[in-house]
Amino acid sequence: MKDSPKTPFFQWMLRECFRYPRIAWSTVACLFILTLFPGVILCLTQALGTTAEQLLARSPAMVIRKIGPLGWQPIPTEYVDALGQIPGVNRVEPRIWGLAHAEYNTFTLIGFGPSAQTLKEAQIAIGAGNSTEQLDSLEFKTVPDESFKVVPTPEGLHMWPGTALVNEFDARRILQLPLGYVSDIALYFFHPQEAAYVDEEIRALFPFDVQLETSQDYAKRYNSSLFKWGGLGLLLGMPMLLAAFFFFIGQRHYLNLESRNIGIMKLMGWRVKDLLWLQAGRALLLGIPSVSLGIATSYFMVYGPGSRILIRIFMGWSEPTPDFRFALGLTTIFQLVFLIFIPYLIAYLLPMYRAASRDPGEILEKQN
Repeated sequence: MKDSPKTPFFQWMLRECFRYPRIAWSTVACLFILTLFPGVILCLTQALGTTAEQLLARSPAMVIRKIGPLGWQPIPTEYVDALGQIPGVNRVEPRIWGLAHAEYNTFTLIGFGPSAQTLKEAQIAIGAGNSTEQLDSLEFKTVPDESFKVVPTPEGLHMWPGTALVNEFDARRILQLPLGYVSDIALYFFHPQEAAYVDEEIRALFPFDVQLETSQDYAKRYNSSLFKWGGLGLLLGMPMLLAAFFFFIGQRHYLNLESRNIGIMKLMGWRVKDLLWLQAGRALLLGIPSVSLGIATSYFMVYGPGSRILIRIFMGWSEPTPDFRFALGLTTIFQLVFLIFIPYLIAYLLPMYRAASRDPGEILEKQN
């Protein structure tokens, strides 16, 4: 085949793809399914990681909480001015928030910030996606119970599901937080990395024990959790890889059907290299679209309308989540290619090489 033009050779590849349609379509279906399942887990992990990074980028560099025998306790606001004098601190924000039980749900109740100041007494704004967002009023289980009028979310404010916004005085009353105290104090630094170097200086300001958590601490916890889910995706890939190995043993059937053609083609002057290129072309023409479609479907299931269902299944979250911002992860694609596509090529071409290396007379004799 030294003088064979390239175009007829490519036509041979196309012809080989669907010479045996059942085998070809079963190969396509197998690769698609084997790519889809671990792909969903890996893409979901990537989406959660990207969302966490975006949130941490807007979060305070450090949060200060008072701790006691029963856990977190309200912290006095008298230390706010002193915290603002610490070198590197850009802004100090006392925060009023906590869990509040309503008639249909449990909310993270927020009562601080410019948006909270725009709400009047007995008004509440609810994060999108809650089952209660269509209600006209909402009643909290306090002593006595308090009813709030549900109003639209303040303009320009994005609220997560499971959150509710009220003004400061309503929040203090529901959370039983007296004047002069807040839930915690958030610190913003000119350079967030500086927060890790002022621990001792901050602790020296308080006569009681405080818990200091930086955005880097949160990032470590998120990454540790997401690493476990990413590992789950890889673990899901391993048994599927084993299943793929046994599936591609079925290629022996294809080799048995193709052996006579291999023997005839070798007698016609086809070299082992030519036969391998022909079969490699068939493998690529079947494999690349199948794996690509599996990866694309994984991304669609994570970033499309079905993402909330997947999070409920894999993460056990009961509340709906905000839409993920699309991000193409090359690491995720590489993992899927390494787990699925490379073993597929090896499992396909290695038996084909052994068959093509045999003497053509021996091949035809066995077929007869």
